Amino acid sequence: MMKQLVISLLLLLPCFMMAQSPKQRAEAVKADPEYLWGEGYGEKVTDADHEALANLMSKISVQVQSDFTIDEREVSGAAGSDAQSTIQNVVRTYSHGTLKNTQNIIVSPAPKAVVLRYMKRSELEKVFKEREDKALYYVYSAVTAEKTGRIDAALRYFYWASCLLKSLQNPGDVKYTTEDGMKVPLVMWIPEQIRTILSLLKCEITKIEGQEVSLLFTYKDKPVTSLDFHYWDGQNYSNICSAKDGIMQVEMRPGAPTNKFTIQYEYEFQSQMRQDPELELVMYIFNTVNYKEATVTVLSGNKSEQ
Repeated sequence: MMKQLVISLLLLLPCFMMAQSPKQRAEAVKADPEYLWGEGYGEKVTDADHEALANLMSKISVQVQSDFTIDEREVSGAAGSDAQSTIQNVVRTYSHGTLKNTQNIIVSPAPKAVVLRYMKRSELEKVFKEREDKALYYVYSAVTAEKTGRIDAALRYFYWASCLLKSLQNPGDVKYTTEDGMKVPLVMWIPEQIRTILSLLKCEITKIEGQEVSLLFTYKDKPVTSLDFHYWDGQNYSNICSAKDGIMQVEMRPGAPTNKFTIQYEYEFQSQMRQDPELELVMYIFNTVNYKEATVTVLSGNKSEQ
């Protein structure tokens, strides 16, 4: 009998909650220690909701601050001068799509809108796990691309994964299982992969006709499937160029030498980051990593001279 009564009460609970006014529901959430919440005000509901989300993000940053490991040497000066402001900025990057598990209550409608945004504290771990999964997805994509000679994709995904890792609570704890079964920390493994790929790239001048120079790009002594780069045309670095099946022609400025010039392999792909708003925001917070192996000098002549 008691069991049937409990079941009946549980079935009636949602109806009871629905019978509450928005203000009563909001007060119940605020009083429940299981929830993190933020309240916002505005002339429009959308404005109030935006402010409520921002306040929720601030509370989340306070909640997780002690669990974050931030290397302040990697932080951009424009993004904050201390660990606390950096963590707040990092947490804000999660508002662009990742916080799907937040809910809101419109306490009061426009023109004096009040909105409450809230989520369970237990959901925070899932939020960070989703970003870790995204970083690992980029790593797997990079490994696959490298095997097929799509060097542009391999460099892009490795670099993007390394950027996302910096925004995790404990980047050093994220590991990848290599083909030989070793579990390696990604914060150390990814930079080594990028340097290895760049060092195995070769560029050879195959023909010079006037100011037009034909190039052959190889990776592990095979023509690359695809590769992006910039070259010094005698006055400026070019816009991004794409080599397909190892072949590309470049045009030097009049009077510029055609038998010796500099190439920079592309690995950041900042313009393409806009397809992932979270990634773009993370890039603003942390400094760009410069790989010296990405800049090479190309010479014409026989291979011993090269």
